[in-house]
Amino acid sequence: MVTEASSSRAHSAPVWPLFQFFLLAFALMWVCFFTVALVPIPTGAVLGQSLVFLGAFAPSLAALLVTARTEGRRGAGMLLRGVIKWRVAARWYLFAASYTVIVKLTVAVLHRVAVGAWPRFDAELLINGQTEVIRLLPARP
Repeated sequence: MVTEASSSRAHSAPVWPLFQFFLLAFALMWVCFFTVALVPIPTGAVLGQSLVFLGAFAPSLAALLVTARTEGRRGAGMLLRGVIKWRVAARWYLFAASYTVIVKLTVAVLHRVAVGAWPRFDAELLINGQTEVIRLLPARP
């Protein structure tokens, strides 16, 4: 027999792990990002790249840690197994893998048409492709 007390406890149980996830994800992410921004650590340096990389994957790490803490190794294993399940056709994986390349090449062609020269291609632009899109915007006087 389900009583009112046990029923309310069952509905509020998932709230605490969810709170832990958000707290851990935001704390880890912003500590990494603010460290790079405020210290300042160049993003081209190994330490800067490592902190940005860790900050970018902070929500995934937080999910893994909270799941392992609340559901144990079995729950964490189920979470990780879900990452490699092929639930869609192979063409969608091909699309996901080629999408960024197609967008970057399209932006390069637009840059060539707009400016008359090919954009600079180097490692930093490959990492941060948004700078090319921003360069296409007209400059304000």
